Amino acid sequence: MMRARRPAAPVPTEQQVQYAIRHALTMLGLRCERLNSGAMAATYKGRTRFLRFTFAGCTDLVALLPDGRTLWCECKRPGGKLTEDQAAFRDDCKRNNVPWVLGDSVDAVLSYLREIGVRCGR
Repeated sequence: MMRARRPAAPVPTEQQVQYAIRHALTMLGLRCERLNSGAMAATYKGRTRFLRFTFAGCTDLVALLPDGRTLWCECKRPGGKLTEDQAAFRDDCKRNNVPWVLGDSVDAVLSYLREIGVRCGR
């Protein structure tokens, strides 16, 4: 007799991953903000200008760590890939000893925080 297979759990969207990570960081007592990346054209006094909200490659989340450092967190769904600009920003952060993490799950971010010496409960 064959057993029915359980359907695979759906892969979370990037938005769901981002929300879960932001919620977890906030629950740890960290100030965590979502950075609005993107751009728009705006007209003011008859002149049209192109406005970019952040720089190309900027992370999705930024959090203030208890020791005064800033954590940059790029959120991706599991298996998601960085763009060239995101990889360049990651490399700049790593080269300058700035905390940067690819967050494809809450566990990945908490593990990174422990790795850099931030107490996270468990």
